[in-house]
Amino acid sequence: MPLRRLASIALLCLATGAQAAPPLLPLPADWYPESVAVGPDGSFYVGSWRQGAVARLKAGSPPAVLVKPGSNGLANTQGVLVDAKRGTLWVCSGNIGFTLVPPTPSALKRYDLATGAARGSYTMPDAGYCNDLAQDTRGNIYVTDSLHPRVLRLPPGADALMPWKDDALLAGPAPYGDFKGLNGIAFDGDRHLVVSLVAAASHVLRIDIDTQGRAGTVTRIEAPRELKNVDAIRAWRNRRPANWPICSLPKTLSNARDEAKTLPAFSRTNSIRRPPISSMFPTGNIRQCSRAS
Repeated sequence: MPLRRLASIALLCLATGAQAAPPLLPLPADWYPESVAVGPDGSFYVGSWRQGAVARLKAGSPPAVLVKPGSNGLANTQGVLVDAKRGTLWVCSGNIGFTLVPPTPSALKRYDLATGAARGSYTMPDAGYCNDLAQDTRGNIYVTDSLHPRVLRLPPGADALMPWKDDALLAGPAPYGDFKGLNGIAFDGDRHLVVSLVAAASHVLRIDIDTQGRAGTVTRIEAPRELKNVDAIRAWRNRRPANWPICSLPKTLSNARDEAKTLPAFSRTNSIRRPPISSMFPTGNIRQCSRAS
């Protein structure tokens, strides 16, 4: 989320009953994390909005900076995604500023998952803003644009991002400058994407994907209250129908802890469920959450 001033990371701890505290994984100093992804070995990949870099964290090991600051033109590190099958780390790079590296045009960046070496850069068309990303079972990468009401797609082997779904329903008021477009995104493992607006709203949006990979209908999924700064949407893939835990967090540093609430999870059937636990942890650390059995 652009201009997010959070002093914490929120993770959904999918666990039941009393448990011992999960391990605490420290981040590098002055990291200002924006997004997190998990690799097949359990490593966390955490982007730094301030450093223009990505760290790899593993329980029992010190944090390692995998993608060095400014590598491949990385600036404001937004969404990160692990593509283990292709050995790739995908990263959205923003251009808002407030970083320790030079600003660059917003783009989708590709890195080697093992070494952090640069593998590609895909500029956002029409001066768009690469905010978050998701991947389907065919390897297509979908990117939300915060400056336009659209989702872009990069098929495997393609050399440029292309608009995939442009729709008036994907726009809202612009709470931060011209950021009237989209924020978070998730793929449900079937044939739907779920996206959120940059603007506060009492809903998220589902986009159907047909059997040919084309974008279909946009449907509102209503929530019981207004959601602010909705980001970090994930699918509970072991559940049918799939549910989407989300992070809905306050924007300012001062009221982050005061406004933290149990977060709703959206179902594909438009019903609402709540995850068992939602916790916030101090900046500079990630607490690994146990999975429900």
